[in-house]
Amino acid sequence: MEATNVFWEHCYRLIKNHEKLNSNFKLQLYTVNPKVVSNFKKAYTDLPKNDNVDAWVIADRIRFGRVENSSSPEALYRALRQITRHKFKLAQHIKAEKARALNLVFLKFSDFTQKSPFGTFTKASMALLENYTLREIVNTDIHELAEFLHQNSNNRLGGSTPIEKISTALKKAARNSYRLKPEIDQAITQTLSMTFDNIRLSK
Repeated sequence: MEATNVFWEHCYRLIKNHEKLNSNFKLQLYTVNPKVVSNFKKAYTDLPKNDNVDAWVIADRIRFGRVENSSSPEALYRALRQITRHKFKLAQHIKAEKARALNLVFLKFSDFTQKSPFGTFTKASMALLENYTLREIVNTDIHELAEFLHQNSNNRLGGSTPIEKISTALKKAARNSYRLKPEIDQAITQTLSMTFDNIRLSK
């Protein structure tokens, strides 16, 4: 059979694990790469494209020989491969979402990535960028801003650096950043918040 996408999987497992079929007919299972079938079919220039013809071409390819009796990985390795591939795709997804988020952060708070005393994707950073405009960061009392950051970092932000000093650095970076019109800032913030949600859910 042609191992196309996921459509071959159930059929393959059913035949492979069916005791009566295998004992009565002594079947051999071949899972053929679709590219092999496609290239082989090019030798038949007048064949139409339909399921019956494709099945005949697959069988003819095997009759020609030089086809290894391939098999699907056992259940343990199949499951491991599925999880590994999913994890890889999630990592690629997070990477793309973070790149998108950094562009949005620059639009909203141009000096943040360079001047912020903590990482862009920490809990405190994301909360600050979702809840404050530049004007609000500049005008908010330094102790109130410090308390907000402290609460949204699970009380871990600061360490050897006083949190008030961190707040001061943020206020200075906000004053030196480019300003957006309120309606544009609102749209950027909303998009950024949804991008942050994607990053949180993918972790």
